[in-house]
Amino acid sequence: MTITVSITDFRDNLSDYLAQVKKGDEVIIKDYKKDEIIAQISNRKQFDMSSFKQVLGEVAGTFTAQKHPEWKTRKDISSWVRKTRKAAQRTF
Repeated sequence: MTITVSITDFRDNLSDYLAQVKKGDEVIIKDYKKDEIIAQISNRKQFDMSSFKQVLGEVAGTFTAQKHPEWKTRKDISSWVRKTRKAAQRTF
C-alpha cells in the first residue's frame, strides 16, 4: 500500500511511518504547498536468485520473432525503439 503524507505529518509521526515501511508499505512525502513529491521511502527487498530463475523460466520464449515481427532483425528493433521513443516524447 502507498501512503502519501505531508512533510509536517511525516515529521510528527516519523516512527509510525517507518513502522509502516518496515511492514512493506511505501511512504511518499509530499510538499503540498509546491505540489511536488519530496521523497519516497520503501522497504528494500533482497534479491532472490531462485525466484528470479523460476520467473525467468516461466517467461522464456514469450517474446519471439514470430510473435513480434517488428523485432525480426536488429535493424527492425532499432527502428521500432526509435519510433516508440519518438511517440512517447510527444506533448499535447
